[in-house]
Amino acid sequence: MRSGRRNSKVLIENHTETINSVGEPVETWSTYATAWVEIKTQSGKEFIQAKEQNSELTHILTTHYISGVTPKMRINNGGLYYNILSVFDPTTRKRELKLYCNEQL
Repeated sequence: MRSGRRNSKVLIENHTETINSVGEPVETWSTYATAWVEIKTQSGKEFIQAKEQNSELTHILTTHYISGVTPKMRINNGGLYYNILSVFDPTTRKRELKLYCNEQL
C-alpha cells in the first residue's frame, strides 16, 4: 500500500485506571502510539435494540505494523473515537495492521 493514502493522524490509546485522592478508581486513556492511517468506512446500519434506536458504523483502519495493539485499546481521531474490534496482520510479516473498528456514538 502506498503511504499517500494514510492521510489521517490518529492516537492509539490504552485504557488505564488510577486511584484519586478519595480512593475511588478513575478511568483514563493514555497514548500508546501515534500513527498515520487510511480510514475506510465499511458499512453503516441502524438497528433497534431494547426499544432504542442505535446506529453502528464500521471502519477499517490501515497503518504500519505496531506491536502490542489489542482490542482493549481505542483510536482517537481528533475527538472522534473508534473502539477496536479486531487487530489483523494481513501478511503475517509485521509490515501492516488492519484495525476493524466501530465508532463510539
